[in-house]
Amino acid sequence: MYDNTLSNIDNLRNLVNQALARINRPHSEDITLHVFQEIRRDNNLLLFYNDIIDAYNGNRGIVNRFIPKIIIEITGRHKDESESAIIVTGELNKTYTKLYN
Repeated sequence: MYDNTLSNIDNLRNLVNQALARINRPHSEDITLHVFQEIRRDNNLLLFYNDIIDAYNGNRGIVNRFIPKIIIEITGRHKDESESAIIVTGELNKTYTKLYN
């Protein structure tokens, strides 16, 4: 749930942490996709996600760009800059990049 006492980015960190906690370990290289799928699947996380988008004046793109950065921050993974983004349909995000240990 969105916490007005926290910054938008801290709320986003909480959202990502909650989604990561629901995903089986070890995380695969597709962890970014799995986080977005978990947010879409869980109504509480989806409401939280939408509250964060509202806090960013409805700018879903900003939120979706921050999520992979926060996953990297939390998990210590990295992306291979030489790889192209993978296009997905039917998800909250339209593309993602694999993240490696």
